Amino acid sequence: ISACLVGSEMCIRDRLLLCLAWLSFRLVRVLLTGRLTRLIFNSKNTIDDELHEHGVFRRIGHIVPAMVIYLCSSVLVQDPILYTALQKIAIIYMLVAAVAASSALLNTIEDIYNASELAKRAPVTGFIQVGKLFVVIVAGLLIISNLLDKSPLLLLSGLGAVTAILLLLFKDTILGFVAGIQIAANRMVNTGDWVELPKYCLLYTSDAADE
Repeated sequence: ISACLVGSEMCIRDRLLLCLAWLSFRLVRVLLTGRLTRLIFNSKNTIDDELHEHGVFRRIGHIVPAMVIYLCSSVLVQDPILYTALQKIAIIYMLVAAVAASSALLNTIEDIYNASELAKRAPVTGFIQVGKLFVVIVAGLLIISNLLDKSPLLLLSGLGAVTAILLLLFKDTILGFVAGIQIAANRMVNTGDWVELPKYCLLYTSDAADE
């Protein structure tokens, strides 16, 4: 009988944890789709409209239920195996949600910048792509270290040989990517400039290239 009572109590605790996570998710959705949306539409600032359009707030809201599971599992979950699994799943979910929110934020910054006059002088797309790549790499290292219970610094120290192989395999792609960033940073090509390629018998402006 005592074993049955303990099992039922653990089942109740697990269901309570899931209910708390679901309620927190619904609460965040109501706040984001209700009050926050009305505040954004009523405000004169356009930045919050761009953030809302790209789903930055909605993606940030996914972090809340994972955080509830991560914080409350130590109190409600008694099974050590289930507790460890929930902790790892919650951390991974928070990292994925953070990557999605960061990507949406970078897209917002890119759109706001492209709508300004500065975009005609120096495009920012290459820098945005570098930022997204950096966020994904950092999140990937943290996820792998979380699954293996290892420090991210140890993973970085073991990536030397793998990095060398990747550099050899994707040398041309990396060189082209870096060249694009250098062209954008040094403003070597602006809108309206003529670009001549005698080898291919081509002559066109950057306006035509954009179209």
